[in-house]
Amino acid sequence: MEMDMTKQNATSGQPKYAVGHWMHLFGVGPLETHCRLVIDLEQSKLVAAQEWTGLKFEDVLGSRLKDLAESVIEVNEAHKNPDEWELDRVRILPFWVRQSATAATEDSQDDTKPSQRDSGNKSFRVHLYVLTRVPVEVANASSQVDAIAQAVDATDLYEAVKTSEYAEEIHSALVDEVGDAEFTRTQHYQPGQEDGEWVVESFATQKERQAAATDALTKVDAAFESVNSLLDASGALDSEPLQKAVYQLRLEIARASGDPERTKAAQLSLQELSA
Repeated sequence: MEMDMTKQNATSGQPKYAVGHWMHLFGVGPLETHCRLVIDLEQSKLVAAQEWTGLKFEDVLGSRLKDLAESVIEVNEAHKNPDEWELDRVRILPFWVRQSATAATEDSQDDTKPSQRDSGNKSFRVHLYVLTRVPVEVANASSQVDAIAQAVDATDLYEAVKTSEYAEEIHSALVDEVGDAEFTRTQHYQPGQEDGEWVVESFATQKERQAAATDALTKVDAAFESVNSLLDASGALDSEPLQKAVYQLRLEIARASGDPERTKAAQLSLQELSA
């Protein structure tokens, strides 16, 4: 049956790839790694992946890619039902895959390029992380949070950003030096207080920010459970609109935590309530 579906995809013009995000536990440890990946639906194969290092996404290669593929393809069979794993179906490889391939080609050819050190200048690849505005009309939602969730679920952001509006804010910048294959001189910058000022953000600052965000989310989660218990004890959750709002809030907290199992459970609970 799977071979028949593969042939159908190849001849019917259906999307060839599934792309999206995945949380994965590499090796021993309590923390999962945020990955972005591409599955070739025709070959039922994980063809590309990158992991977030705290400063940027880097390619997942070798044994780590094999380990990730085992989880994505062999264990969870995400290629058979991408929608269940919130993966988007696309016809072409996403930009970050093509960019990574281009960078690898440039690095392999770097020795043949004339040196620019004589002029005192270097070549750089600057990644600007900018905010864009994607307007989405939501006709029927129980709350503003529910409207956001519907907008996210209904929008192909990979396509939407191509025609989105620039929100006139640069969040940060990542600068690589061309030829630095190991990215040892890569720096992450944040806008400074003065116009045109850029401040290097250290790895420690990133870790501190992540730790603060995790701590804040833990407190929000605990507060939610406390309020939920009080509402349940008072009988207020007998109100279907209030119960749906509570379930929606639980889903958003689960999404923010990055826990796929918890997110899936919260989604199922909300779907059962809405059925």
